[in-house]
Amino acid sequence: MKYRKLGNSGMHVSEIGFGSLFYGGAQWHATDNPVSRREGLICLKKAWEGGINHYDCADIYGGFGPTEKIIGEFIKDYDRSEVVLASKVFFPMSLNSNDRGLSKKHISEAIDKTLERMNIEYLDIYYCHRYDYSTPLEETVRAMNDLIDEGKILYW
Repeated sequence: MKYRKLGNSGMHVSEIGFGSLFYGGAQWHATDNPVSRREGLICLKKAWEGGINHYDCADIYGGFGPTEKIIGEFIKDYDRSEVVLASKVFFPMSLNSNDRGLSKKHISEAIDKTLERMNIEYLDIYYCHRYDYSTPLEETVRAMNDLIDEGKILYW
């Protein structure tokens, strides 16, 4: 596997990343064939053996968190410093009106839940899944930078 520097960061990722949209269930994104936990763990291990070190998911994938749990279960057997984990924030994770979008409140609460589901102390990359027209961009930027300062994420 070849590795490349990610943007202008000092982090290197495999040229092929591992996406996990259909892991754990199909509640968020319609599919007739969601990947089960067992199948997912087998695929993740094979990807690792092939040199893939970059794993991408989102809190909403699989319907409210199961994908993050599967990836968290997978990485517990590996050296955390060798794995590049990415997740995303934006979509509603409950009926709570503040549990959506890119407000500081939602971002700060969502990252804590992601870290808990994955059983990790920090996330390498935290993406904004969509632009949030109802939250000032400055608020989102401050919230993401605060997560870096708190040691919860490395990049966004």
